[in-house]
Amino acid sequence: MNRFYMKFLLLISLIILLVLLISNNHLLYKIEALMLEIINNSQPTVSLELNYLSSNIKKYYNDKQKINNLRNNISIEELREMVDSNKLKKARKASFHNINDCGNLKYLSKDGHFEYIVKATRDEDGKYLFIDIVKDPINRGTYNFFNQEGNWWNRLLHHVDVNLWLLYGTGYDDKSTISDRLFFYFTRKGECGDDDED
Repeated sequence: MNRFYMKFLLLISLIILLVLLISNNHLLYKIEALMLEIINNSQPTVSLELNYLSSNIKKYYNDKQKINNLRNNISIEELREMVDSNKLKKARKASFHNINDCGNLKYLSKDGHFEYIVKATRDEDGKYLFIDIVKDPINRGTYNFFNQEGNWWNRLLHHVDVNLWLLYGTGYDDKSTISDRLFFYFTRKGECGDDDED
């Protein structure tokens, strides 16, 4: 069943990419409508199965995001302690967590599944000073099925996590749309510019 889910996500990703390449304009908001049109114009059984599968994937994904969000209900002091004791490791990039904000860093659990996004600045010695844990639904951390900092195949399969984020955001309360996330994904134009600080 997991292979089927992965094939389905790959198919959706390819459809999105094809639509972007064919349209060759910045009307990304039409992607959602086109995806629905493709599903609705397919054979009735296939359409029902895809809708059922899509709703189940979305529910499973959002359940995992709730678990990740519960783990983020800690104080900034507890987070600093976890970082200092090497229970969390700093991720190389935090692009998708600086969409409408800047200066957010990403820390991962040892297994790479859980993310903690923290607002930070640097002191005069270059050490990070944590300000607060980011809980804004657009920028907060997500659950990772694959460890982006792990071995090569985990890093490769981490694109499944990115595709899930593109489709569903960070959870039910994420107010960004697929179009918003796709635009950010392809342009990387957020508050911090094109690249991460590190």
